[in-house]
Amino acid sequence: MPSTYNVKSKVLGAFRHLLVPLVRVLLRHGVGYHEFAAVVKEVYVKVCLREFSHVSEAVAPQSRVAILTGLTRSEISQLLSEDGELRQSFDTEASRVATLLQAWHTDADFVGPYAVPRDLYLTNDPLGLQTFTELVRRYCTDVTPAEMLAELVGVDAATVPQEGEPIRVTKRTYIPESMAPDAVEVFARSVRRFSETANHNLVNKTAEERLFERWVFPDDGIRERDWAAFHAMVSERLQDLVRELDAKFSWFESPRNRGEDGMSVGVGIYVYRDSPDDVRDWEQLLGFPPRGH
Repeated sequence: MPSTYNVKSKVLGAFRHLLVPLVRVLLRHGVGYHEFAAVVKEVYVKVCLREFSHVSEAVAPQSRVAILTGLTRSEISQLLSEDGELRQSFDTEASRVATLLQAWHTDADFVGPYAVPRDLYLTNDPLGLQTFTELVRRYCTDVTPAEMLAELVGVDAATVPQEGEPIRVTKRTYIPESMAPDAVEVFARSVRRFSETANHNLVNKTAEERLFERWVFPDDGIRERDWAAFHAMVSERLQDLVRELDAKFSWFESPRNRGEDGMSVGVGIYVYRDSPDDVRDWEQLLGFPPRGH
């Protein structure tokens, strides 16, 4: 029988593996660690209050949340509003780029007439005005001006100055093009729904209780050259299945027709392609011997 410590270690290992693609998304969209950590802290409190805080009537909910989450009661209090509900939004530490762009557009030392952000010299302004180096010093103390300039240029928020010329800001806020609200919602719902299914099947052991979840894959994988054909074949077959299911869903009467509450249900289908590095990381986390042994 595995010890509690070993089970916890395996769970943490699994989440370390699970977080890899999620952290890729966060980094690609300019979300820093402290912003993500603030969200995780809020979710810990929210889930604990909703699902675990009333197990024992002998312990006050807030005290039980502190015990289960490892957070202090002071931290928990900061996440609760006056009426005891979790705040719907909270201040997080903005990313460096977003913070600096905001300051460049609002700090009086770095804007000109009509509140237009000035072009900033890197170090020495001919008129003695504040420089880009000073802007970075005030608002991004943990990076150098050169590093910040490279980051701004990399996200098309500033132009590369010619020698002796000032730096020009080209964006007011840092919101990547791919961060469209619709795309974010699809991503969040997709990951959340699959995670809920996987969690449901972890805690429900009988076939009647479990939700349908199946994987099918070639035992030895495929050659790289066959990927396009494999993807096309699977996509075509799954598209046929999606159309068939969509048509059959109409067999079920809408709960709105009878004024009843409805359940949000559906089927998610996707193709996956593992990264070799991710597979190796997962095998190491589970304690498999190195390949070739």
